[in-house]
Amino acid sequence: MIPNSMLFISYRKNCLISVLFLFAVSWAQNDHSIGVALGPQGQTGSFHKLVACRSNDIYYAGGECASAWGGGDIGSQINAVFPIAAGTGISARIVILPGTYPFTTPIVLKGSITLECAPGGTSGGTGGTTMLTYTATAGTAVTWVAGVNGGGMSGCTLKGKGAANSTRGLFVDTIQGGIFSNLDISGFGKGIEINSHANRVYIDTFNNMYVHENGTNLYAAPTGVSNENITFQGGVFFNRTYGAGCVNVSNFEMHFINVSFDSCPILLSGLNAHYSFIGSHFELTEGSTPIDPVVVSAQCRACDVTFSDDEWVENVPSRSRTEFVTIDGSGNYSFSGEQIFAAETVPQFATLNNDSASGTWCCGVTFGGGSISNTFNPNSKTIGLGIFDMGKLILRNVCPIQFFPGSIHGCLATATLGSSQTWLLPNATGVLGLTLNKGSAFYQTKRGTEGCVTQPFAGGECDTSVIWATPFVDTNYSVSCQGTGQTKNFPIIGSITNKANGSITVQTRSFTAASSSFAAIDCIAVHD
Repeated sequence: MIPNSMLFISYRKNCLISVLFLFAVSWAQNDHSIGVALGPQGQTGSFHKLVACRSNDIYYAGGECASAWGGGDIGSQINAVFPIAAGTGISARIVILPGTYPFTTPIVLKGSITLECAPGGTSGGTGGTTMLTYTATAGTAVTWVAGVNGGGMSGCTLKGKGAANSTRGLFVDTIQGGIFSNLDISGFGKGIEINSHANRVYIDTFNNMYVHENGTNLYAAPTGVSNENITFQGGVFFNRTYGAGCVNVSNFEMHFINVSFDSCPILLSGLNAHYSFIGSHFELTEGSTPIDPVVVSAQCRACDVTFSDDEWVENVPSRSRTEFVTIDGSGNYSFSGEQIFAAETVPQFATLNNDSASGTWCCGVTFGGGSISNTFNPNSKTIGLGIFDMGKLILRNVCPIQFFPGSIHGCLATATLGSSQTWLLPNATGVLGLTLNKGSAFYQTKRGTEGCVTQPFAGGECDTSVIWATPFVDTNYSVSCQGTGQTKNFPIIGSITNKANGSITVQTRSFTAASSSFAAIDCIAVHD
């Protein structure tokens, strides 16, 4: 600390005061303690009060401490504080005093440093008491290059000059074990960008972030490498205009827990990437749009994406919405406990497109709850899955598809189902025919064969010949027939008295002592 004898020397001699002020700053830099002498109007030169700009491992910048760090904009002040704080070898804190600070000097922090604003945060867009306004139209406001020792940033409101500029609010370049919390970031080309190259950013946490009205609120570029365990917990990503890729991330194991995405569509990609959304909220708040809240791009290859106990809300009908989730990539996708509130009838909750021409593949889709719907339309090559009383999952050329409590294994051919083809059964023990009455049939029906008239006594008989449209290859088939239409007296169907490859003979008997008959006889046959 500065000796008391130096603090209370008479301030009537301005020359002496100037010397003492410069000596105090020099003492602080060498002895790790800083004091700034301020007069009644805040001018340096009168010992009206003393503001300590360092207390142990806490360094103060801005406001009354600006002159302690060179008196430049807040960027240059923090950059001046950093080498001193980092040189202590401990986890230092840099605290920006309350105020509004326009700046053009990019802030670059390294080492285990925590940058705090006192206070600020995520109060629904009202802004904090400490606001950092980056007035440049290019470059990055804050860059974090902390390495393996953690650090982070909290409580600051960080504003840019507009979403159309090529600026970044916060660039997380290198940090492991970092914590970023209660930040309000808006008005940048990219609100937050996370370095997605290998071993640069991992095991980091973002708490209660309010990231809004940026060109892209959250961005991580595709690099071909998947990084470990980035967690967003609480907070909001919000834009006032819809745009695909408001959150655009790639190549991470990234988790979003209780996060709201308001009018902020998500684009996921990356090789072997893992994304989970737990208890999150996807809401289309800014009027009508056909844009899906979540799109998994074709560049998401062998990805693992999980949605659990989330809520999906469409406030205004788009008249052209076809789903809430589109999956163009490959990998494993799980949906469990999702709640959907649509403003219109939406044909399905999710659409999965497996584009083999692009080299993608699908390894599995899992839905917890729901059941296969009672509609199967072979002409559209889709399977419907009922979810929460509305919507369904549309799957195209997918293998395999997994459902609780079992699974369907095997692949569906992409040929038009009206053409001649067969599907192999899973155990390869037989062939399932699709051709019905065409070609070499496995199933055949014959409707409307005119019935015969029995002899006029109880037990009287007559025979009806039923001709198949296509002869079976042999007589190893089973037949069931019934009488239809108006009956005469009391006819009953007897036995099949003759079976050939191309026809059967059906016996009709009279239950009473009178001639009896059916108007017509319908039969169905199934080959072994």
